[in-house]
Amino acid sequence: MRMWTETTNPSIEPPIPRKMPDRLGKNKRKNKDEPKKWGKLSKKCIKITYSRCKQVVHNKTMCAKMESLK
Repeated sequence: MRMWTETTNPSIEPPIPRKMPDRLGKNKRKNKDEPKKWGKLSKKCIKITYSRCKQVVHNKTMCAKMESLK
């Protein structure tokens, strides 16, 4: 059972498949004399400060100034 009549128009072809972009390469190749980085950096000798009062070794919950403001 044919529903459509024959036409003289050219047949429609599927689109040409395109290659998707790959992963980017490394930003910079290291020289042999440059040191290599291994893993994460530690927070061993870093002093923590609360940003509002700028005092060392406490945070928002332990700040005395915040208690006085409440």
